[in-house]
Amino acid sequence: MAIRSPTIEELVKAVSNLGLEFEVYSDKKHPSNWFEGPHGYVAVKRDSAVRRFGSINKRRLLTLIARELIRIRQSTTQAKNP
Repeated sequence: MAIRSPTIEELVKAVSNLGLEFEVYSDKKHPSNWFEGPHGYVAVKRDSAVRRFGSINKRRLLTLIARELIRIRQSTTQAKNP
């Protein structure tokens, strides 16, 4: 339940759409693939997730973000192909 190679911009939009507070680290790379393609990450502030959704674990938060990413990709695709 996700999309292939989400961009930082898509992640920022998804997390923003969910009403969460976050920080963007666009210059960071994962050690195991430091040499490959796009890099960076979005760190969601735990307090904002708890305020927004109540008791929430990492898996549920990732699922919500993945669903929002899918929705964003689908709306972008539909806009390009009316």
